[in-house]
Amino acid sequence: MIEILTVCTGNICRSPVAERLLQRAVDAHAPGLVRVRSAGTAALVGEPVAPEMAALLDARGVDATGLIARQLTPNDVAAATVVLTATVDHSADVVRLSPRALKKVFTLGRFADILAYESRHDLLGLPHGDTPDTIEARWRLIGRDLTALRAVVPSGTWDIADPYGRGPAAHRAAFDAISRAVGAIARAEEHYASA
Repeated sequence: MIEILTVCTGNICRSPVAERLLQRAVDAHAPGLVRVRSAGTAALVGEPVAPEMAALLDARGVDATGLIARQLTPNDVAAATVVLTATVDHSADVVRLSPRALKKVFTLGRFADILAYESRHDLLGLPHGDTPDTIEARWRLIGRDLTALRAVVPSGTWDIADPYGRGPAAHRAAFDAISRAVGAIARAEEHYASA
């Protein structure tokens, strides 16, 4: 099974939202083939998703039930095909924890930008199609090879600010940034699945 790991600090705001939105997006094309999980670099272990984020997920028809904060471990990173973080600092934390993971760690926004670029230009020759074997092969190659395009895609600001304790506007801004990135990933997957 392909595993995508999303990471933030407390694992109650950004990474669980990314987990649930990404899971819904990949399930639209590959139900049961990709598992999305989340963890925190300084997790508020055992806490549920922040109420503000749960309400935003609910408004999108996504259930936040069962989202419980957990601490990131080296085993989480080793098991992941791709690790998507909220900020560059989180990416650095993941690599410090598991240096061998360097090539598969991206901020969520950067990953979305690179995958969107790849889907337009087909530089890596990722497999197209929607069969389970093709989808699995594509995601394994994405986890292994997408890093080659880091230098090709123009720089941008990919950090998603931590909304914890900062009110509804900050939560909405973080949620919208995550939604945009997930939307770009979903569109890239639609391109590969339909071609």
